[in-house]
Amino acid sequence: GQVRDKQELQEISQGQIPEGKAPSPQPEA
Repeated sequence: GQVRDKQELQEISQGQIPEGKAPSPQPEA
């Protein structure tokens, strides 16, 4: 996953991002 928008950055910090859209605890296959 990659960070694209400021909104995503905020959501990432809150841990509310769909898998594949942002860095997740699990490896991206």
